[in-house]
Amino acid sequence: MKEKVLLAVLVIGYGISNAQILENKFNLSVGYKTGWFPGKPSVNNDNFISPSLFHNYYKVYGISIKGTGRTGSNSGIGACLDYTNASDWDARKYEDYLKSKIALYSFSPFIQIHNKFIEGGFANRVRTFINVGPLIGLANLSLVNSIFDIENENNDVADPLESSDLFFGFMGFVGLEVALNQVAGLNFETSFSHNWISSKLYSDSHFTNINVGLGLILNLRKEKHYNY
Repeated sequence: MKEKVLLAVLVIGYGISNAQILENKFNLSVGYKTGWFPGKPSVNNDNFISPSLFHNYYKVYGISIKGTGRTGSNSGIGACLDYTNASDWDARKYEDYLKSKIALYSFSPFIQIHNKFIEGGFANRVRTFINVGPLIGLANLSLVNSIFDIENENNDVADPLESSDLFFGFMGFVGLEVALNQVAGLNFETSFSHNWISSKLYSDSHFTNINVGLGLILNLRKEKHYNY
């Protein structure tokens, strides 16, 4: 009995892995990512040197949700919702942002260029792609210790420990999608974004974010094939 069940699983698995994949019109992907903020550990503004907020975070991870629709044999359009969390701040000679955390929320519409779908072979299951587009988002910073004091005659002004700041920039994704069957697949990608920002709690005027990620793809709309 066990041998029959194993044989059936092998036959079904072989059929799934070798069945032709139909071209999809729209897919949704959800992925986990980890990354870093490249740059210099300090910021120099008119000879005033202060530690960089973004570059000195050593734990950066997040989640992204993307929807992509096909517009041509080699092109598509889509949008990405992204959440990034950064913590474990550490900078040599500085303690300004120790134990701080920052959460980034962003939205990015994009255009996609990908290889042409082929009804069989490697290109039937694997698609390489490049996504590029503008980006807008919100950065929420939470501090444990205030970086400066505000005083008045009554000394009743609380030190600022939180900041919510808009940022904007551009992003790009490079990666590949691997179809597992007609409804699901895996997504491997590297993303890059460069953004401009302004805040009263840190000196960074721009930051770069690089991530690598793995995601699950759901093919929600397929091409209809009719046989006569």
